[in-house]
Amino acid sequence: KQTEQYQTLKDYQGNIAKIRHDHNNFCIGVLYAIESGNTSEAINQIKKECDVNHIDAEYAGNLIHTVVDIKKQTALDLGIEIDFEYRELQKLLIPSVDMSIILGNAIDNAIEATHKLSDTSKKRIRLFVALKNDTVIITIKNPTISEIDPNNLTTEKEDRENHGFGIISMKQIAAKYNGEVLF
Repeated sequence: KQTEQYQTLKDYQGNIAKIRHDHNNFCIGVLYAIESGNTSEAINQIKKECDVNHIDAEYAGNLIHTVVDIKKQTALDLGIEIDFEYRELQKLLIPSVDMSIILGNAIDNAIEATHKLSDTSKKRIRLFVALKNDTVIITIKNPTISEIDPNNLTTEKEDRENHGFGIISMKQIAAKYNGEVLF
């Protein structure tokens, strides 16, 4: 019985750590919805996050620019450039919070990997986002200090209990829209 309670507590702590991890990117999405005048989307997303009701996908507009601009500033502060190219985003039908979590986590991971480089001339991230038919394609290319195993990506941070949820979140959201995340 005690072992079951310990496992339940451990599972709850893992869920809390994941929520904390995605909180900042969630807030970016909700703030964007509010600032763009779509308060009903923001309210519905907050309700959904609190498990109050379900929300259908809505037009995301220029959210991608908002996320990229915020992340670009973080990157610049670390001496990293982000090249951003996009196509056909006006028809994007993924809610701003989901898109913010996917894109925010992907850029955060690229910034973290690129920041480890000692050669400042290589500190450049290339980001491409496009809508082809009904498929959102996000491509991020960034340098790394060593070879990585794309099938075994784990956090390199010391506090593993509170980190390492970004890829999991991205995969869960992609799966929600019948998509996938590839490395």
